Amino acid sequence: MATDSPEEAVASALSTFSVEDEETNTTENGYGSAIIVKSKQVKAGSPEKGKDITREFTDAAATLRTGELLKDEFFTLFEAVGALEIMDSKMDSGFLESGDILDDDYDVSRELLPEEVVGVMDSLLSLEVAWYMGHPLSTTIFSSVYVEKILWPEPKSIEEACFIRQSELSSCLAQLSGMQSILRAYCLAVIKTCDFVLVRIQQQTYYEEEDFCVNLYNRSLLAAFSIVSVSEVLDEALKSLGDAHLDIPDQIHKALVSRLQYRKALLKATGQDLNCSNEERSSSWRECAPLFAAVIDTHGLGVDVPESFSMKIQRRLASSVPPRPIVEEDFDSAVTFLRRLHEDGVEVENVLFCPKLSSLVTFVSIFQAKKPQTSVMIRCQLQELMFSKFDMLRKEASEVNPYFFAELKELVLPVDQMLDPANALIEAPHDDRFQISQGLDKFVQSVREPYYDFLRAFTMNRPRIRRTFCHTMLDWDGLQLELEELDSELRRYTHEKALVESDEEIWAFPLSSWAYDIKLQQMILVVQLGFELEVYHQEELAFMYWYLQYLAITRYRHTERILAFVKISRRKLRHPSPEQQTAIDRCFAVLLFNMEECLAISSLAEALCYLYLILSSLSLISPPPSPDKLSYATPHLRYALRLRPFLPLCHPPVPSIADFETQTSSLMNKLPSPSLPSIRMRPNLSPDQSRALSTLTHIDSLVRSARTGWERLLKEDPSVARCIGSEEGWRASVKDVIKSGIAVGVCVAGLRKWILAGCPKGGEAGGCKIEVPGVGCGGGTYHAWWVVPKVIAESGNTNVRGKGRNGK
Repeated sequence: MATDSPEEAVASALSTFSVEDEETNTTENGYGSAIIVKSKQVKAGSPEKGKDITREFTDAAATLRTGELLKDEFFTLFEAVGALEIMDSKMDSGFLESGDILDDDYDVSRELLPEEVVGVMDSLLSLEVAWYMGHPLSTTIFSSVYVEKILWPEPKSIEEACFIRQSELSSCLAQLSGMQSILRAYCLAVIKTCDFVLVRIQQQTYYEEEDFCVNLYNRSLLAAFSIVSVSEVLDEALKSLGDAHLDIPDQIHKALVSRLQYRKALLKATGQDLNCSNEERSSSWRECAPLFAAVIDTHGLGVDVPESFSMKIQRRLASSVPPRPIVEEDFDSAVTFLRRLHEDGVEVENVLFCPKLSSLVTFVSIFQAKKPQTSVMIRCQLQELMFSKFDMLRKEASEVNPYFFAELKELVLPVDQMLDPANALIEAPHDDRFQISQGLDKFVQSVREPYYDFLRAFTMNRPRIRRTFCHTMLDWDGLQLELEELDSELRRYTHEKALVESDEEIWAFPLSSWAYDIKLQQMILVVQLGFELEVYHQEELAFMYWYLQYLAITRYRHTERILAFVKISRRKLRHPSPEQQTAIDRCFAVLLFNMEECLAISSLAEALCYLYLILSSLSLISPPPSPDKLSYATPHLRYALRLRPFLPLCHPPVPSIADFETQTSSLMNKLPSPSLPSIRMRPNLSPDQSRALSTLTHIDSLVRSARTGWERLLKEDPSVARCIGSEEGWRASVKDVIKSGIAVGVCVAGLRKWILAGCPKGGEAGGCKIEVPGVGCGGGTYHAWWVVPKVIAESGNTNVRGKGRNGK
């Protein structure tokens, strides 16, 4: 074969394929040549026994020079890629093993034992949960032969929705035995529940690649049938279980009844709409919990019927993806998921008790921070409820004005003529109040859509929240500049007087100040979510906690500025009315609360920043990769990567890496020397050890300040904390932060003891090592936003014991 030309060798190999009327030609290009084979006709028949041409084809292909391509004119790239996986059972759904058949041969008409019916029901429940968790229907519910027979061909009536099809509907249902009728009712309820869940999710914002798979594979989930018709089938099945002619053991009877009752309650809970009252929606989810407990208790009575689930059904589904194995969801995992689903279904209704937009933000942020995260079904229900209550965000400015005016009144304008409702009644264009009313309408029209996006972003999954806020920050940055111009325009009609400091005029800018505060909240949350999602490496934690305290101090100073102008407006009122005094007192309380929260965040973040700097200086944590080994690991490139979302913002200015190094090093160098008792205990301290002890003392003071601040916040009224509707979750979150502060103090004590012992190395008596939870160690902390390192004694005793970030 070596003496033949490439064309002759290939043509010889191609003759095996029985291609008739074949024409070949060669084309040249800048990269090589292509042999084009024009096939006019291919024999349709195929030999009974295939011939292995692998060796001949390989030898022929070896004669082609680099850059040459052999291509059939009618053999497209799509077909070529598809042909790569032909006869591979993992990719080719039509591939049959020796002795196998194309379709499943399970007989759905066979009589099932009651125990087997229980087993099939529990298997369907586990697969249903797997679908809720994001797996496709083809590998979950649709893998059931019973479900497939019900859905295909598509039933035209509820009577036709049966896995035993007959020409006469009456004979179809009449042929079902008692157990088959019960299983049919359960299957119908499962399918209809999935239909309700799918509709609810598709009506809201979700990400199919991340959250949920909505592909129906040319099937319909009984969308044409009402919940009433399915509930009637369930009622008939429950009634048949009460008949005396069914000879079923008591425990099995209880298991079947509990599953049908739970299925009916879950169908009602997922099928409820916004026309239901709050009590009806909450009660529907509450009914599921006790009924599900009976399902759990009787799970062991069921007998699995694995042959009633088949991968071969995927061959009949309209899908372009290769066959996938059936999801094996453990029943215990399904139980855990459903228990949380019931609890979240009840808790999410509390969003309707949020009186203001600020309370709504607190509720959604606390609810979405739960671990593990709520399911996509509950998150979509949260969107549905949230925007049904605050549907004014989609309406005209005149209808939404009161809600935004309440936010402005609470934060920047407690008593101001700009928010006087009487301004909207003035129709004379030359009147200042008319111009103020028009300006505020413009304000609401500008902020309505960004605030709507801000709220909806909170309902996404955690990584998506962070990514979305990286974009919405830019929108609010532009909005802030726009509102500054509006503030300047309204100043002509409000006759505001500037605050003069050092011969410089300072204006209030109330509208843009409100927008700036929301933008700062988003910036802080982006950094905090970075800790929760383990975005930062352990050598980056010091810088990111320093940047977090920078943002917290920035918001503190901004709030302090707002407070100064609120005090000025208060002094202008010689005799405020009771309503005005109440509004001023509330605004003061909210501003002071925000300032206390910012100081608490700043103190704890600064403490962790210096703690990680000490660990790095004492070589207790691994240093960052050397730029000599990794060219992309320079400090400046790390800085640009971590602060990339904030660099395009106009305000606040992004500090440089030099600012971080200068501020931290200067503070650590200026700290006083360690106390005399420490020196007496260890008189030969090195300069680094002495500086570390001084810094540890400073960290102790920061932790005490942070704990004091968080404890004061816990005592505040829910209306001031703006956590009405989520008070319990908010207080639990604050307590976890306090525990994190305590863990920092214990870690500091362990490090101080280690330093005074002479810093013994690993393997020596008294030696220690550091574990950074969640960053390569698999552990956790009390609160996901506060990554507290652990001091591990060489003997294995842990000086810092903390609950894991996932509650373990």
